[in-house]
Amino acid sequence: MMRRGKTVAVVGEGAVAGQMVAAIGALAGVAQVRQVAVEEFSNPQRYDVVVEAVGGVAGAYKVAMGALSQGVDCVVSSPFLLAAHGEVLAAAGRGQGARLGVCAAGFGVPVVPLVQAVAAWRVVFGLGGGNILFNRMRARQESMAQAERQLELQQADLSDRAGKVTLARAVALAGAWQSVWHGSKAAAVQRGSVDGVDVGLMRQLRGLGLELVMAAQVDAAAVYAGPLAVPVGSALADGLLAGENVLVAEHATGEAVVRLVADEVALGVAGVVADMREIVRGVWAEVVGGAVAAGEDVEMQQVVFCGYSKRGAVLDAVEQVVYEKVATDGQWQAVVRGADFASLRMRLPEAVIVPMAGGWEVPAGGLRLVG
Repeated sequence: MMRRGKTVAVVGEGAVAGQMVAAIGALAGVAQVRQVAVEEFSNPQRYDVVVEAVGGVAGAYKVAMGALSQGVDCVVSSPFLLAAHGEVLAAAGRGQGARLGVCAAGFGVPVVPLVQAVAAWRVVFGLGGGNILFNRMRARQESMAQAERQLELQQADLSDRAGKVTLARAVALAGAWQSVWHGSKAAAVQRGSVDGVDVGLMRQLRGLGLELVMAAQVDAAAVYAGPLAVPVGSALADGLLAGENVLVAEHATGEAVVRLVADEVALGVAGVVADMREIVRGVWAEVVGGAVAAGEDVEMQQVVFCGYSKRGAVLDAVEQVVYEKVATDGQWQAVVRGADFASLRMRLPEAVIVPMAGGWEVPAGGLRLVG
C-alpha cells in the first residue's frame, strides 16, 4: 500500500518563503506545498506539516502554536521564537503527538547527529555575520564606533553585532542536542557584552596567542554567547576571520569541525529541508539527553584583565591560575580555570573577562608569576 504524500503549508511572505516552497516541493513524499500569508493562515489541520517562515517571535508563535496545538507537525525557522518559547511549543507538540522541527533555527544544517556521534562534551560555534564588526576593527585598527559607522555606510548586515542572533541559535541548538525540546531541564543562558571591546583588548589577547571572536558555546550546564577568546590558528578563529559559519564539537579525543558559507537564507532553507526529510520518511529519532554525564566536571577557562590590586579577589574565586603576568602599564593579565563567567563577572564588575574555548598553550615566554 502506497503512503499518501504530505501536504505542506509554508507560512510567510517574501523570497525566503518562496525558496522554501521550491525546495520542499522537490522532495519525494511531498504531494503538495503552498505558500500562505500569515493573515490567511487559519486552519492548520488542512495540512500535514506547517513550516513557519515568518521570523521574529509574535507572528511566528501564532503560526507554530496554532499547528502544534492541533496535532500538526511544525518546522520552525525563527531562532528567536525557539529562544523565547521553545519549551512551551515542544510541550504543546508532545501533548498532541505533533513533531517540532528546529534544525533551521539552530545551526541551519543538521549537526546534532554529528555532535552525538562523536560524544561531544561541548559545542562552540560562530556566525560569519556576527563577526563582521570584530573583523573590521581588527583589520583596520578602528574603534567599534568607527567600524560600525563604516559598515553602515556599506549597508552591511549588523543585526548580530552584539550576539543577539548567535545567542538565539545557540539556545535552539542546545534544545535539540540536550533534549530540552523533549522535556529535559534547560541549561542556564548567559550573554556576554561587547562593552569594553576595543582594538587594545584584541592586541592584548593576541599577545597571549588568542583571537577575539563573537561566538557561542553550549554544554550541559550553560549556553553562553558573546565575545570569546579562541587560540590563534584554530579552526574557529580561521573560519570566522574568513567570514564563514563555523561549528566545533569538542570531544574526548579531539574535535569535529563544520565550516559553511555564511548565507543565512541558504542555511535556513537547508534546515527546513532536513527536518522535512525526517518527517516525510516517518523517522524522528529522539535526541539522547545529557550530552555530558551527570557530575562530570566541565573545564572552564577565562582570560581576566584587571588592576593588580584585584588579583587577590580573582584568586579567591578560581581553582587555578594557569598563566599570569603584569603588563608594562601595570595591568594584571591572567588565564584562570574553574570559575564560570557569570560568577566571576559578579565578583569583578570592573574587570574585562573573556571566556575561552579550545586548546590553549602558554606563550613561548613561559610563566611570569608575580606577587
